[in-house]
This record gives sequence, structure tokens and C-alpha cells, in this order.
Amino acid sequence: MNALELLAKHRQDQELVEILEEDFDLCLIEPDTDTEEYLFSINHPVHIVAEEGAGGCFLLLAHEENSPVIFVGSEGEAGVVSNNLQEFLWFVATCPYFYHDLMRFAGNKNQEEMVEAWGFLKKEVEEDILNLDEIIDAMQDCLDTPSNYNSIEALCNVDKSINERLKIISTEDGSKFEWLYE
Repeated sequence: MNALELLAKHRQDQELVEILEEDFDLCLIEPDTDTEEYLFSINHPVHIVAEEGAGGCFLLLAHEENSPVIFVGSEGEAGVVSNNLQEFLWFVATCPYFYHDLMRFAGNKNQEEMVEAWGFLKKEVEEDILNLDEIIDAMQDCLDTPSNYNSIEALCNVDKSINERLKIISTEDGSKFEWLYE
């Protein structure tokens, strides 16, 4: 199953859609190829497949069978965040609420630093959301997330070489995006 078929399948799962939107502030959308409303341009055809509450979006490279997921933030940051769509969704399922914060720690691939940040971020969220573990379990069930899936390890192993090809992501005024992991 290719990434767009996988996206269509998950968009039909009402429980998953509700968890993502209500609890994770992430919306899977009908694939969109127009980057203009997101105020960036890129030197490669893309499919925008998800949006996050802070105004960022997640995209797949068009015409690539197993495309990495690329994040383009509303504050001028961008970068590859997973090797494929399934891995991205597993990452979100195991790091709800703070997946965005963990992406910022991935640059130096310091897993110890990321584990420390994970613990702090999760504890902070648990103060506000008492049923966090139930939400995580439900999300993981919807996605058939492997029980041994390690989000931090996966994030550290993302193939960031694609960033070199895509350094031409820019804002409407031509300003270049700041790359995650640099």
C-alpha cells in the first residue's frame, strides 16, 4: 500500500481521526498539491497530507513510492521528520502532544538528551491530561503500532539526506526556511 492509499485508509477511521484532531492537534487532510495557502514554495512536487494546530503542515514528495514525511512549520522551520507516513503516525502515536518538541532535539541525534526531554514533556502533559496513557493506547491500537516501537530511535534514524535536495523550500518573499537538525 502506498502512502496516499494508507492516508486514505486512516482518514476513513473515525476513531483515529477524532483522536488525532481532538487530542493530538493534528488533522489528516485530503492530499493537496498547492503550497500557496501554506506560504511556502518547494522545488519538488508534493502532497500536503496533514496540518497541525500551530499552522505547520506535513507533506510527502509526489512521485516517490515510499516518501519521507517533511514538516514545514509556520515559523520558518522545515525538515524530514520520518522515513515514511506509517512511521510518522507511529511516532505521533507514541509521542502525543510533544512530538513537535522532540523533533527539535533530534539534530545532534543525542538519544539520552531526547529521552530526558521526553520524560519532562510527558510529565508536563500528564498534569493537564489525566487519561494520557488511555489516549496513547487507543491511538496505537488504531495504527497497529508495534509494541517495541521506539520513537526516539526512529527519529534519530531518519534519513535527513533528503534535506539537501529540498533546501529550496522558501517563503513567498524568497527567505529560506531554517532546517530542523542543524
